[in-house]
Amino acid sequence: MFGDERRPQQLQKAETVHRRALALAYLVCRSMIDADPDPEARKMSEMILFFVNGVGLTPDLLPDELSMVQAPYGTLSLPHCVSTSWLSEGMVALAWALGLAELPSPHAKCDPGPASLALGMFQPGTRERLAQAVLRNPVEIEMKFATYFAFNGRIARFVLNPEETMDFVSQLKDPGSPHLLVDELEFVDGDLAIDGMPLAKVPHNRAGEVAFIVRERFNALKWLQGYSEQYSIDNAVR
Repeated sequence: MFGDERRPQQLQKAETVHRRALALAYLVCRSMIDADPDPEARKMSEMILFFVNGVGLTPDLLPDELSMVQAPYGTLSLPHCVSTSWLSEGMVALAWALGLAELPSPHAKCDPGPASLALGMFQPGTRERLAQAVLRNPVEIEMKFATYFAFNGRIARFVLNPEETMDFVSQLKDPGSPHLLVDELEFVDGDLAIDGMPLAKVPHNRAGEVAFIVRERFNALKWLQGYSEQYSIDNAVR
């Protein structure tokens, strides 16, 4: 079921994870305020660039991302802002890995505000805190990755083949015991369920929303586990 991706690679260093998560927090914030007519939103966009430079996060942003936070206020395209805002789910997953935030159920969208503040967004002294970052137990991180690996694979397959049913539970069981190899998943008649409903009965918009949530968190945890070179909008769901 899990294949080679289940075997843990080299975890990213805690400071690297904290820096990337904080950079994403600023990026997500800019994407969510760019179309806001409130004058305070314009001031916040200036604060974002000030803190990104002040904390030394420029190297943690890809060129396109840095261009985004440097762009004049109100000039970002709506589709680009919407796709970037989904990185909030990955940002919260990384904050969870640092022990700084709770990670909501795979069915629930995150509130990026508390995690962003916990990471040190707009706060003095954050630059010094980055070097003190500590990751959760690697086994706990691997378990969370396994859960999102399984969920992401099943819902992606469902999107392509909505009529297909599957004995998903049997694929997730430890061969030597009746226990599942993952946590947090919901099942009906042996297949994945959302909101207590089997996938086939979940409204299309709701299934799509959950697919976005799960995909973003999976991509972030995949990077954290060392299976991909970066986590960014380049591998985000559009």
